[in-house]
Amino acid sequence: TWTQNPRQAGPGPRPLSDVKVDLERNSHTLRTEFTHGGVEDTLSGTIGFEGLYEDQESKGPGGFTPGGQVENLALFGLGRMAADPWTFEAGLRYDHRSQKADPSQTKRAGLPVPGAKLENDFDVLTASLGAIYQMSENLALAGNVNRGFRAPSLFELYADGVHGGVEAVQQGSSDLDEETSLGGDFQVRWRSE
Repeated sequence: TWTQNPRQAGPGPRPLSDVKVDLERNSHTLRTEFTHGGVEDTLSGTIGFEGLYEDQESKGPGGFTPGGQVENLALFGLGRMAADPWTFEAGLRYDHRSQKADPSQTKRAGLPVPGAKLENDFDVLTASLGAIYQMSENLALAGNVNRGFRAPSLFELYADGVHGGVEAVQQGSSDLDEETSLGGDFQVRWRSE
């Protein structure tokens, strides 16, 4: 996939005739999956690779986030095993994410803020595990536990200035770590006509 995101990011309202692109981000994603259809309807799975490359240019003199690049490489696997009345599901994903502020792609002087760390790398392992118990034809119990992550964006790492959309001063921190989450759920499922 390819996505282009041009936006006005400078401070203060402007007449429509004066709107210029302050920030332009191009995002390219490649995802490949290999799926195993199943052994006698009991075992199936998917393994895959995902690559992301984003290039951001801060074109406006009033912009408050620098240009830069984001690269993310991920390997993942998902599996499902059915052993009546149980079904088990598991997933595992490894991400390596590199984010770099690029002063040469930033029109406004002083961005990124002097002294900011210009490159951040994140290496994170996430996983999920679930089980379903089919109590009867209509009733099933299910539970899942999972660990997720989100890396801070270029904006969260390097923003410095007034956000025109909310008229608030926003400052990033180039020392942020990735956010992780641990979640779970339990379900009672009923299916009938």
